[in-house]
Amino acid sequence: MIKRKIIYSSASLAVCALLILLLAYSDAASGAARDALLFSASSVIPALFAFSVLSCVLSSVGVPRLLTRALPLHRLLGLPECAVPALLCGLVGGLPVGAMLTCSLYGDGRITKWEAARLCAVSSNVSGAFLVGVVGRLFGSHLFGAILWAAQTAAAIGAGLIMRLFGGDGARHESSVEAKEPRLSEVFCDAVAKSSFACVTVTGYIVFFRVIAAIFSELVPLSEGVLLLTFEFSSGTAYSAGIGSAAACGFSVGLGGISALMQVYNYAGKSGIPMLPTFLTKVSSAALLSLAGRCAASLTDTSYAAAFSFAEIPALKWAAALAAAGVVALMAGKKYFSRGY
Repeated sequence: MIKRKIIYSSASLAVCALLILLLAYSDAASGAARDALLFSASSVIPALFAFSVLSCVLSSVGVPRLLTRALPLHRLLGLPECAVPALLCGLVGGLPVGAMLTCSLYGDGRITKWEAARLCAVSSNVSGAFLVGVVGRLFGSHLFGAILWAAQTAAAIGAGLIMRLFGGDGARHESSVEAKEPRLSEVFCDAVAKSSFACVTVTGYIVFFRVIAAIFSELVPLSEGVLLLTFEFSSGTAYSAGIGSAAACGFSVGLGGISALMQVYNYAGKSGIPMLPTFLTKVSSAALLSLAGRCAASLTDTSYAAAFSFAEIPALKWAAALAAAGVVALMAGKKYFSRGY
């Protein structure tokens, strides 16, 4: 009880301080919010909305068995066939579609808690359409975005394979809601409603973290780059293009930032699905994709520099430090994984 009071008191003080900073730097905050809204409306939502609608429909009507046999990725990751729509849509469509569909499967009792944690970690990625269309355009080559998407997919699948070695199957969660076959019209209307809410939620996260980054950059000017790259990936990729660093772009995409973790938690965490696998996957992906960004810039012959530094830390040293931290965290959580759910 005392610990909870201390946490809530600290949070209250932090919020009060942020409110004062918002008043003190209202021009910077409003400008950052306006830029974030424009970026979301022109780039993020067009790449997310239609795909999110179709993903929700696909999850409800199911994937043709011929497709699951041709691409038995779910078997490789130790997941049931019903997880295929969430897996494919998460790898291709990105946040928050994968977490949303995973939460639906777990709530219906079709996958176990451990399967849900594993599926959520693998399917919580940046949209392929965003990487190829938006990031590729920012860096002058759609192939650059495609390489980042391929590296992100490989990193997610690799993390899923590692988690399968550590995790058990556990018992399936029984849903108290009786399943019924919905009409196609109901499926479509529900998909549009869920996707609209998801896009509004994503925009809210983008705006909030962009404003926070702008405020702190006013206090400490050199902190803007660090905050943008670690808070929110869409603003981080735009910033990376501005400073000409492909490695920084890869880092931001792999990590996803606090915004990505909060989007996943909005669906998975509230349903009781463990978040540690997702966090470890994102940290490991950040290290791998920072190197993939350097390689992609060289392969596509873009004019963007491969240099990447936080306080003069070279790219390879920073990526190695992140990889080491991911390995240490993974080994520290081995008992957690081996318990199963």
